[in-house]
Amino acid sequence: MECPACLSWVEPPRTTCDCGEEVRPSPDTRGANAGEEQEASPSLETVTDSPRKRRAKSGDDSVPAGKKRKKAVARFEFHGTGGTLLKLWVINSCLTFVTLGVYRFWARAQMRQYLYGQLSFRKERFTFHGTGKESFLGMVRLIGLGVLALLGFGAVIGGLAWNLIPEPWSAMLDPSMLALLVGGVASPLVATLLLPFALVSARRYVLSRTAYQGIRFSYRGVIWRAILRLSPFALLTVLSLGLLWPYFYARLQNELTNHTYYGNAPFQCQLEGKNLIVSWVLGLLAAPFSLGISLVWTAATWTRARAEATRFGKARFRSDVTFVGLFRVWLINMVLATLTVGLAMPWNIVRSWRYQASCLRLVGPLNLAAIRQEALEASASGDALLESMDVELDFGA
Repeated sequence: MECPACLSWVEPPRTTCDCGEEVRPSPDTRGANAGEEQEASPSLETVTDSPRKRRAKSGDDSVPAGKKRKKAVARFEFHGTGGTLLKLWVINSCLTFVTLGVYRFWARAQMRQYLYGQLSFRKERFTFHGTGKESFLGMVRLIGLGVLALLGFGAVIGGLAWNLIPEPWSAMLDPSMLALLVGGVASPLVATLLLPFALVSARRYVLSRTAYQGIRFSYRGVIWRAILRLSPFALLTVLSLGLLWPYFYARLQNELTNHTYYGNAPFQCQLEGKNLIVSWVLGLLAAPFSLGISLVWTAATWTRARAEATRFGKARFRSDVTFVGLFRVWLINMVLATLTVGLAMPWNIVRSWRYQASCLRLVGPLNLAAIRQEALEASASGDALLESMDVELDFGA
């Protein structure tokens, strides 16, 4: 800096000349010095760092550097009560008895409407829009097709057997009796092959009537292709006396889930039978010695495996079902059903649904706002067939 009195040069940071005159920096000098001071000061990024980043840079071990954030977790809840379900169950049972069983289709639809309506995800309830009329008409169509199929099957089998049996024996047999005999022997095989059709078709119907936030679910698989993929495993399960059931179960879950959509968003499942066979065999071997309790452990193991193999977008399902928790629910339900001669069924259903829902969660990012409606129509014939085969997929949770 230059002294204004004697024009001597004064080196900063001195501010007084030898002649006693005070020297002040010029505007240009002040700007340069300010720039130097600004460069020496902490950067804006350092000042505005979050406490987590500052602790990580300073070497503070209380929050490790690079620690991943916890993933978003969304849970399911069930809000139903046994008392409310009991009223619905009593009314439906009386009407079903009075109508000689015809009202059971409406009773089944009302049960689904209540149970699905009490299930919530992220505080939003599910809804079921199916009606008893749809199920009744589905059963009527099913009966008509079944009668025609049985008549045609019996006629073809009876005619072939009549022509193939040697003459002395064929004279002793009536063609109609022969057709009934052959049809009776083949009925279990036919039922085994019909099971995949009933499961897939019922899934298609139930999903088409189920909605969340106004957007419906759907099953978009081709039914005859699903039957071709599932029927061999169903047949092998019967021939192996149930030993290969895990492989059919895994193939069934994959088939049903991989063609399931919520709006335009698909689900994925990669469940493998080899991961289930050990728990299945151990459960079967221990069943006679544990009064069937070992199969509860198998059921808990399969529930966790099925959830972990299922994804929705980038999120994965997780299930906290344990043997102890599932056994407690099973034991209480069995005791109450025995003591009340079945009158405790509504509370048993609610208890099972509440436990399963409380254990299920979805872990990972969800972008439900980007999902669009793509509803598909479906017939209730498969659901009616599943009910006639006494296979229940809804109310046992």
